Amino acid sequence: EFLGQGWMKLDKNERTPYIMKTSQHFNEMSNLVASQIMNYADISSRANAIEKWVAVADICRCLHNYNGVLEITAALNRSAIYRLKKTWAKVSKQTKALMEKLQKTVSSEGRFKNLRETLKKYVFLNH
Repeated sequence: EFLGQGWMKLDKNERTPYIMKTSQHFNEMSNLVASQIMNYADISSRANAIEKWVAVADICRCLHNYNGVLEITAALNRSAIYRLKKTWAKVSKQTKALMEKLQKTVSSEGRFKNLRETLKKYVFLNH
C-alpha cells in the first residue's frame, strides 16, 4: 500500500484500505481527546482533563504505543485546545514538562529522528 502511494489517488479507499483505516483511527482518537476536554465548561475541569490525557499519553509511551502518544499530543496541539490560555495556566508544571518530553519523542523533526532513536533503544534492549 505504501509503495504505490495509493492514498494519494481518487480510489484510495480501494487501493489502500489499511492506510485509510489507520488514518481514520488516528483522527477519531484525536477527536475523542479534544472533544472530551472541550466538553467541560469550567477551566479547572478542562485542566484536569488535560492532565489525565497527558498521563494516558505517558502510559502509551511506557507501553511503546507511540501512535497513541502522537494521537493525544496532536489533539492537545489543536488550536481549539492550545488556545485555552486560562486552562493551560492551571495545568501543573510537571504535566507541561511531561507533555514537552512526549512531544519531543514523537516530533516529526528530522524525519522522526527522536522516535527512530527511541525505537532502536527499545529493540536493542529487548534482543
